[in-house]
Amino acid sequence: GVHAMVNTPIIQDKLGVLFSYSKLDTPGFIDNANTGQKEQNTGKQQSARFSNLGQPSDDRKVRLGVLYSDSKADGNASIPLDNTDNPKPLYSGYTDNNFAPNIYDDRMYYYSLDLNWDPDWGNFVSATSYTNDHSVTDIDATQTYFGLADLIYNTLTRSNLDRTGTIV
Repeated sequence: GVHAMVNTPIIQDKLGVLFSYSKLDTPGFIDNANTGQKEQNTGKQQSARFSNLGQPSDDRKVRLGVLYSDSKADGNASIPLDNTDNPKPLYSGYTDNNFAPNIYDDRMYYYSLDLNWDPDWGNFVSATSYTNDHSVTDIDATQTYFGLADLIYNTLTRSNLDRTGTIV
């Protein structure tokens, strides 16, 4: 992974900035019994932060902040268990049985602005923030609910019933 940070004054006692960046690639450790894929749950994370603090006068401060985060994984760290009173893994080791990829993708942006004014007779603060987050998670639960989805669909659409209403 990569980690870097800079925190420095631009104008002594008036304006400073902070910037940090991080990137991390995580290897997977879950294999797939159905597709034969090895290490299907690799992940990538990346984040950055920018902040500046300005003090145009002794009684005024302004802080602006931006945070970015991006996380992606092409599988999750889960293994299937049998359906008994004392559940045990269906496979040896760290093995899943999904047919389609279990995908996680999250991207977030966070913005903030703080204004402070501190005259001798009071204190005024304005704190504003905005967040934009987009997250997608796909989970293949075919083996967990094998056949149940077909049964429900066919029952609702009556596509598995003959003319008398008997299940075929």
